[in-house]
Amino acid sequence: MALTAVRNLQLHNQIERVLHVPGNYRGGILEMAIVVDRAYDRETARMLCAEIITNCKKQSEVFRNVRRNMVLW
Repeated sequence: MALTAVRNLQLHNQIERVLHVPGNYRGGILEMAIVVDRAYDRETARMLCAEIITNCKKQSEVFRNVRRNMVLW
């Protein structure tokens, strides 16, 4: 399962909206958690998270040195 171009753009906009809320991100090292529904099997979850991380790194310099965590919920 890969992200579509539309879903990727929606994800990009959602992340930007969160980063630009006054008081949220002020620079420095960013920590990010990706929460995945347990209905997905582990390999699909890993693949989606890897794709999300790659797209985030392409999106902005902010994500070059992000601490990333994956949570299966």
